[in-house]
Amino acid sequence: MTVLSPPVNLRDLGGTPVHGGTVRAGMLWRADDMSCVTEDWATQAVADGLSHVIDLRTAAEAESTGRGPLGRLPVSYHHVPIVDTVGGAGGTDPDVLARMASVDADGVGRAYLGMVRATAPAIVALLGMIAAARGITVLHCAAGKDRTGVLTASILTALGAEPDTIVADYGRTADNLQAIYARMMTAHSVAADSLSDGQAAMMAALVSRPVTELPPMLGADPRSMAAMLDLAQTEDGGLLEVLRRGGLTAELESALRTRLVAPGGHAARGGGA
Repeated sequence: MTVLSPPVNLRDLGGTPVHGGTVRAGMLWRADDMSCVTEDWATQAVADGLSHVIDLRTAAEAESTGRGPLGRLPVSYHHVPIVDTVGGAGGTDPDVLARMASVDADGVGRAYLGMVRATAPAIVALLGMIAAARGITVLHCAAGKDRTGVLTASILTALGAEPDTIVADYGRTADNLQAIYARMMTAHSVAADSLSDGQAAMMAALVSRPVTELPPMLGADPRSMAAMLDLAQTEDGGLLEVLRRGGLTAELESALRTRLVAPGGHAARGGGA
């Protein structure tokens, strides 16, 4: 049975500097797995204005833990996997975590860019949904780190955030990693039922391992997000160009800014990142 708890990697993107101002508070949250929140937490979040959930987990992950308490409340749910499989999600690859641990920051950045390239039309569709939403929209995957980080980077890029801002936001997850892995071990039936003995042992070790010792794929190393943005700039002309090839229009960019940006003194345009 899935153990429920409040999210541990939840934050409001409000106040993030973008072109023309900052992201409005109370509009866009990013988080770890929202299917595992408690009834009380879900009820309070909806009372506070949560109205849309964007679930980036794989089909196997979503089937494993479902929608949780939020599935019984009046929120709009959008399940859009941006990768097909995740290590341990089905227990099919006992060596996947070891292989993940061997990837350096550049490799993580290339994997992230691959996500955007492969699913740019779906990401753009989510941007359109966010632009039209009312109330708070929350983005989540399992840890709120990789897939959520890629979608958040795409949103901030469309809003004209500087690369350093996008990298800094991604890096904030590092403070929560031990709590994230502990929650995944206790809250996800995947961790209890589907991981091999080797995977479970590695996951347990992550709970107590210092964040600075985690390999990039299992950590939240800012160099990984910086690598994604640098690769996009070198190979694609910028992440914004990847999104435009996926269907992002000037009209949608304007709608996103109207919805999400509180005007202020931040004038820099980071869309070329």
